[in-house]
This record gives sequence, structure tokens and C-alpha cells, in this order.
Amino acid sequence: MASALTILLLGCWLAGWSRMSGEGSYPKPSISVSPGGVIPVGGTVTIRCWHQLLDMRILLYKDEDENYLNYTDPAGSGAEFPITSARWEHGGSYTCRYSNRTGEVAYSEPSDPVQIIVAAPLPPPMDAGSIPAGETDLTQPGAAPAPTRLDSAGPADPLGRPDFTHANIARLGLGAVVLLILGLILAEAYYSRPRGAP
Repeated sequence: MASALTILLLGCWLAGWSRMSGEGSYPKPSISVSPGGVIPVGGTVTIRCWHQLLDMRILLYKDEDENYLNYTDPAGSGAEFPITSARWEHGGSYTCRYSNRTGEVAYSEPSDPVQIIVAAPLPPPMDAGSIPAGETDLTQPGAAPAPTRLDSAGPADPLGRPDFTHANIARLGLGAVVLLILGLILAEAYYSRPRGAP
């Protein structure tokens, strides 16, 4: 009986000491990151922390480090921590806490973590006006390379589609004229031969 009472008193004393030391004296704050998702290198992202009390110091932590990364003393109950030019090392897990500014320091519980992922920036889209004639701009990832166009001496399409360049149109027209002349010659020879001739 005595040992159970001793354990109960010891537990109450430890709980009171923990509360006096300031750990977890206030409820945990809320945290968000905007924009969410993947941030390109050099991009901008803002971490927001807020709670229900006024005149409290808000501290930002990264990757469960015991030492805070940054802090601010906002006039209201929320604070923003902007990252204006994101680098690889800005990626990670962030939490925030708040504490009183005067008297014995007391801290809140840590917020739920938010993740920031920093990745390489996407290449800028190619302007349609900057694509040289005869070339194709492939914008979809995983697309097959554009068919190679040969010079004007021998234009060809690997897919077997007709290549309607000016040179090909001229060749087609010349071929049609030659066929027409040959047809006229054959017709004249046929109709001009004697009727009884074999």
C-alpha cells in the first residue's frame, strides 16, 4: 500500500515538475505551407503558424532539431516564415511551437509536421514562334523524337507519309506532264495506223 502511494506521489511530482519546466504548457499550434507540393529550386514558399493566444513568441523548427530555426514576436496570434529563394537544403520537415515572452518560459506542444520538397525547376515552354521551319516541338514527356527531314535533294518521311514540299510538288507536276505527253503520243499512234493493218 505504501509503495503504491509512493509511486502515485512521485508521478504527480514529476508531472508538476514537467509543467513548471514549461514543456507542453500550451496546446499545439496549427501549421501550413503555401504553395503545397513540390517547390522548384529558386521558388518561393511560405510557412504559416497560428494559435489561439496573443502576445506569444512563435518558433520554427526543422527536421526535429531541438534548437529552433527561426522565431518571431507577432502582434497577433499567427506568423509567417517565408522562404524567398528555395534551395535543396530548405527541403525537409517543419514544425512550430509558441511560448510566452515574459516570466518563466513555457512552451506549447509542437505542431503537426509539414513537408517541403525542393526539386529542379522545369524547363520553360518553347514558344511556337521560335521553332524553326520543318522542326517539331515535343512538349509531352516520353514522346518519340520527331521524324528527321532530309535536305531538298532527297526529301523523305520515315513513316511513309507524302512530303508536300515545293520541290516535290514540282516533280509531281513534271511527272504528270510527261505521262500526259506519252499518252497523247500513244493515242495518236493508235488512231493513225491503217485499219486493216495487223
